[in-house]
This record gives sequence, C-alpha cells and structure tokens, in this order.
Amino acid sequence: MGTDRSWDEKGKNMISNIYGTFDDYGIQSLQFIYFHEGVHVESEKHGYSGGQHIKRANHIQVRLENEEYVTALSGTKWEETCRDPISHIFVTYDSYVVNSIQFGYVENGALVLSKKHGSEGPEDSTRIVWLNHESEYITGISGDKYLSFLTFHTNERKHVAFKKEFNPPKLRPDQTIEIHSGIRDRCEFGGFVGSFDSDGLSSIGLCIRPVPSGESHGHKWNEQGRNVISHIFVYFDETSVISLSFGFIENGKLVISKPYGLSETYSCSVRIVRLNHETEFVTGVSGEWSYDFITSLTFHTNEKVHEAFRSNSVSEEEVNRREFYSGIHDRCEFGGFFGTSNVSRLLSIGFYTKPVLRGVNTMRREIIVSYDDSGVRSIQFGYINNGALSMSKTFGPSPVGYSSRIVKLKHESEFVTGLSAETCNGYITSLTFHTNLRKHEVVHLTFDSKFQKPQKIELRSGILKRCEFGGFFGSFDSLRLISIGFHVRPVHTDVKIKVEIT
Repeated sequence: MGTDRSWDEKGKNMISNIYGTFDDYGIQSLQFIYFHEGVHVESEKHGYSGGQHIKRANHIQVRLENEEYVTALSGTKWEETCRDPISHIFVTYDSYVVNSIQFGYVENGALVLSKKHGSEGPEDSTRIVWLNHESEYITGISGDKYLSFLTFHTNERKHVAFKKEFNPPKLRPDQTIEIHSGIRDRCEFGGFVGSFDSDGLSSIGLCIRPVPSGESHGHKWNEQGRNVISHIFVYFDETSVISLSFGFIENGKLVISKPYGLSETYSCSVRIVRLNHETEFVTGVSGEWSYDFITSLTFHTNEKVHEAFRSNSVSEEEVNRREFYSGIHDRCEFGGFFGTSNVSRLLSIGFYTKPVLRGVNTMRREIIVSYDDSGVRSIQFGYINNGALSMSKTFGPSPVGYSSRIVKLKHESEFVTGLSAETCNGYITSLTFHTNLRKHEVVHLTFDSKFQKPQKIELRSGILKRCEFGGFFGSFDSLRLISIGFHVRPVHTDVKIKVEIT
C-alpha cells in the first residue's frame, strides 16, 4: 500500500473551475483552476490519475458560475490539423477501450502515417477504417460519454471503428453523442484534435475550416487555445483579404499575433474588428471566395455581426458563399482560429469548436437547418434525454454542399412556442423558431420585388409550459423541406393539435 500524502490549497479562493476523476470505487484525483491577475492558473493534480479496477476513469469538471459546463480537456493533447486526404484510420483497442489512434494520408501518391496518439499494449487488436480518399472525407463523429464505441461519419457512409466487447454499458439511443459538423466539402475539414493519457484515448474532436479560398496550398497557421480576443485586424485591397492578425488579452495586456498572409501591410487598407473581450466571443464565420481570393469575410459573435471586408469588384455570379454558425453559447466552447496563407494573401480561415469529451454529458438541444439561395433544404433535431444529446435523422436531402445554421436552445429552461416562415415557388425561404425566451431566425432570403412575393405564415400556439409542446412533424422530398409544423398538447388532455407551415 502506498504512502499517504497531504495537500493544501489554502488561501486560494478565486476558484473558477474544479477538475475531478473518478471510477466505480470513488474519487481518484482533484485539480483546481484559480483566477490570478486576470488569468487562469492551474494547481497541481492531487491524487492518482490511473484506475485500479477499471480501464478508464470518468472525468468531471465543475465551473463555479450559475451553470455547469465543460471547458477543458484532460490528458495529453494531440492534433492532426490541415492534413488531407485521409485514406486510413488505425484504431487499436482491447476489450474495454480505444487505446490509440493513427491516421494514414495520401501525399504525392504514397501512404504517409501520422504519429500514433495514445498507448498500446501487446495484446491490443487493430481495426483499420479504409476511406476512398479520392472522393470520401470526414464529416462527423459519434460516440458516447464512456467512449465505449466510436464511429466516423463521412460524406458517403458510416464507419464503426470500435465497440466495447466486454461488459458494454447498456446504452439507449438517447445516450449517444453525435457531432455533425455541417461540412459540405472536403476543403472544410480541418483535421482531428483530442487527448490521451496512460490508459489510452480520452477524447477526440474535429476541426472545421468553413471559409476556404480556391487554393489548397500554403503555410498553415494556428492560434488554438487563445480565445480572449479583443481585436481582429483585417488587411485588404480592392479584391480580397490580404492578411489577418489578432489581438489577445493576456495578463491584462494587449498581445498582437503575427500577420497571416502578406507581412508588409503598410500599403494595404485595414479594418479593425473590436470585440468586448470581457463578454463577447466568436460563434461563427461566413465569407465568399472567387478562385484563389477571399472576397468577403464576416465574424459572428454572441453579441453582434462584424462584417470585416466585402469586395465590390467581384460580381455575385463569380463567388461561392459558405456560412458556419456553430451555436456556441459560452467562450469555453470556442477554441481559437487556424487557417492557411502564403506570402501574398490569406488563403483560408477556420476555427476550433469543443471536441467530444469522455466522461461528460453534452448538455444542449439543437436544430440544424441546411439551406441555399433557393430556400431550406433539410432539417435535423437534437434532443436531450437523460442528460445526453440524441440526434434525429436528417429530413430532406443530404446537407452536403449547402450552408448550415445550428440553433442551440437552453434545454433546461427554453422550449418552442411557435413558428413563422415565408414560402415562395415551393420553397421555405424564411424560417424562425419562437421560444418562451426569444426568437431564433434561422433563414431569411430576400428576392427582387419584380418576382412573386413570398407568402408569410405565422403560428403562435400560446404554449406556456414545456409539457404542452408535443414535437415537430412535416414533409420533404429529394430536393427540399416542404413543410414543418408542431404538435400542441394542452394540459390535462391526451389530444394533440397540429399546426403546420406548408
């Protein structure tokens, strides 16, 4: 039996986070995060990080605010960013858990293997996920809070990489966690991130690069983990974005990153996007590109929309538009920016979102809407059941190639009370969800007044309690979402009333 050791965090009372690990027998370790001179300081980890009786330890974090949410990863972090095409994913495992992961890329016609992330034992099994690298790319991940199974989603199919064989947990469908990235094109996939410890793989997530230019080469840059942004400096000429740099608040002082793109920016125009760094954080990016040039760039935050640049020298027929709205509700979910550039201009920009965490329930409720210039194409719903996120199937055509918006509801207090929409030429061209707390406008397309005017429809149910909302229904075909409605279930009766937009 090991020698007991005492620990003391006396006098450190500005606690912002508490990390813990535990198994079926009790708490294994604790660690604290303090606020000191405006920055977070980590304490020593107190306790044992390994598990004696089970292969994996569960992880939990408490954030000392009005609500509880996860803000960090445990274990050693790893990343495989900005590398594609992927042809192989090598997963080693035993009867309990995934122990390691490794990726195979096709570079100059040859297979190149990444570093192996995780631990490996002599009796591990290996499963190889084969991708058709010429046409197939990653679009999502699914698993559960125990990482008792792991599945990779692509634009063509699903690949089950691991499923616990020995004494698997009895998971209901509503306990599955699925990450649907909204990726519509290979160039939007930015790679994988995650963490591992002495027991194996502990988390995995993916990076999204929603605003690519037409060029696939360039220098990779990364500002991962720096999320207290106060300034974004955008340098441009008449046609495109030339360079980009960021201002971060660190130790109470403004720190400017190096420019990504053209380094000599004295001859360029500049627009400075100023964020209220104490309360404002990035939630999305949208932009347009034509050939090798980013011709417009907009940053979306929890407070407003900042259009940083828009070229007036490129016609609408020449540009491609892409939007990504992450639905981030808290600064800790934003993981920083990354992208590519060369010596003359910015080539691409994307951002990290919180990856799947082992041992943590994902607490949110989502509505994912895919659309283009014609109208709404498809819709998908995420529900909270027993503390876990369960995704519905997609109603409508495959979302590949379309823009997407993710509406996240505060599942503990917010519920749908109504819908409003506009329809034109058989398409839903505007769609807004009304809740007991606010309005969520998902899509609103405008058209030339010379053409047919859209028909406006508004449904107000008068719902006052969550139990009165009975769920969504509707219709779709191979091209679009045709209609959407919801059931109203009055209190003290089993009768459901249908209200529908068609």
